[in-house]
Amino acid sequence: MGEVLQLSSSDSFRMTAWQSLRMWVLARAPLQRLEEPRKDQPKGWPLQVACAILGLILGGCGNVKRAPGEIVFLIDTNPANLDPRFATDGQSQRIDALIFDGLLERDAEMNLHGDLAESWEATDPLTYVFHLREGVKFHDGRPVTSADVKATFEYMMDGANRSPKRGAFRMVARVEAPDARTVIFRLKEPAAAFPLNTIRGVVGIVPADAGSDAGKKMIGSGASRFVSQAQDDAVVLERNGEWWGERQSTVDSSQLLVSEESEEKRLKVESLKLKGSDSGRSNPREEEEVGRRSIVRAHPLLETKAQRMGHPQELGGSPSERARVESPIGGESADQLGGAVEGVKVAASRRTPNRVTFRIVPDAIVRALELRKGSADVEMSSLSPDMIPVLAKQKDLMVSERPGTNYGYLGINFEDAVLAHREVRQALAYATDRESLVKYLLRGEAQLASGILPPNHWAYEGDVRKYGYDPQQAEKLLDAAGFARGADGVRFHVTLKVSTQEQARLIGAVLQDQWQKVGVALEVRPLEAATLFADLAKGNFQLSYSNWVGANTDPDVLGLVFSSKRFPPDGANRGHYRNARVDELTAAIAGEMDKEKRKELSSEVQKIVAEDVPYVSLWYVDVVSVHRKELGEIELTPTGEYGFLMGR
Repeated sequence: MGEVLQLSSSDSFRMTAWQSLRMWVLARAPLQRLEEPRKDQPKGWPLQVACAILGLILGGCGNVKRAPGEIVFLIDTNPANLDPRFATDGQSQRIDALIFDGLLERDAEMNLHGDLAESWEATDPLTYVFHLREGVKFHDGRPVTSADVKATFEYMMDGANRSPKRGAFRMVARVEAPDARTVIFRLKEPAAAFPLNTIRGVVGIVPADAGSDAGKKMIGSGASRFVSQAQDDAVVLERNGEWWGERQSTVDSSQLLVSEESEEKRLKVESLKLKGSDSGRSNPREEEEVGRRSIVRAHPLLETKAQRMGHPQELGGSPSERARVESPIGGESADQLGGAVEGVKVAASRRTPNRVTFRIVPDAIVRALELRKGSADVEMSSLSPDMIPVLAKQKDLMVSERPGTNYGYLGINFEDAVLAHREVRQALAYATDRESLVKYLLRGEAQLASGILPPNHWAYEGDVRKYGYDPQQAEKLLDAAGFARGADGVRFHVTLKVSTQEQARLIGAVLQDQWQKVGVALEVRPLEAATLFADLAKGNFQLSYSNWVGANTDPDVLGLVFSSKRFPPDGANRGHYRNARVDELTAAIAGEMDKEKRKELSSEVQKIVAEDVPYVSLWYVDVVSVHRKELGEIELTPTGEYGFLMGR
């Protein structure tokens, strides 16, 4: 058992001092999010002032000494249950992905690759066969066999164990283990998305004899071993030097050619020769996945953000001086764009940190303080947009970022007499100035969305109807729908239900102002999360603001949210959207085994819902990490997993 970091008495005193200024900061900061700061008033100035005042109390911002290879990672919530057979919250699943292996893993485009399974195939629509890697061991030295996989899934499928993941395997009739390295899943009905339910983080394989106390022993086969957990304090992991994934890939050689793409300023790899033992990896994207731990990358947007944060000099003046390596998009081979790489760091020996302490710090301002004073090393997507530029200017900190997949949207209830009109729904989309919301409220840390599937997804369809800010077009549509302005200028009243989270309330306030310009009177009603989602499930709403987090990884989500067969509690079509063609297409998507055919079916669904507007698509929130410069550029995933801690 290792030590769990505790706050010293001096740290407790400092935190109390910080909390004394917290209400002042929070009272001032929201005002800065909805408008540009004055020329004499820098962005994020409340946090800067607070940090300056507390500088005397904190005794400077020097690094806190830690053992070589140790990382302190700040997270905002306590992992609810680290037993991978029960873990459903984000923090538990992300940490579990370090401790436990799944059968498969996914890449940035949501394509699947082998994890514990070296290969897999569907021999028919009702049968999936997985072939396990040889030589994989649990942390206690025992070999991982098909019996362990079978026992893990059967435990979750057994109603007596009350696993919340049981529903994900409702289509599984039985699991077979004919030999030590083969697992066969027999399904009751075709389910093309079934393999997605076997990926690392969603599923973690435990020993067959784990029983009900697996959450205490925490024995997996992943890159990290479990050391200890203290409720609401910390989770401690240490490197598993025997992890099969660390042995799996080696960099044979690399020949990197990079240049600047004129419009997007994207830097791509011209060629990358990688050597790995996974026979199932053959295309350029898959090869990049094998060797990703050997390359330092930065998202191309980092240049723009760094300049905005006041650090253009860090990226240099010429394209070659700014060179970073970015993985090819969509799996194709990167084109030769010309120019030689200068300053590209290839860390062939990059390995998993020796020790990672996940410290639970619920308050965002306290997390920012801990990073600033050097008592923590990294956080991920847990700070408000205003804090990022302030921290980026600290000499010991840097920012890594990339577009994410978490999808923000406005849900619409089709049972409402006003919102049942398609012209009204389209008008509300045109009346929403999403660019201003992203620029001023999210500080540019999001990408505009045209649908639930993100642009990096293999089934994404970009050729759909899009709704730029056009209040004149909104007015025409509302007139055509028969909703003329009254004497007071109001066409109708609607209510938007949001969570009590500050950002959600601010989004509602901005929409009030924007929609009033086209004659729509909007009432914003903040609710506690439990009450909000209970109302949504019951259909007790007109409009809602919410986010899909991690659900848009497979085209099956189109059926989950848009099929009329999936009203709650059987799905998430909370607005009771009905379209017979969408029902037909989403049913076909669920059973179609051919990927290209699934893509064609998904494309048609995306085009239809873009016209019908069951959701007003807002944005995909960026994944942003503030961390110590010593860590170098962090390889982020669009879904925000902690894979960089695995050295991958």
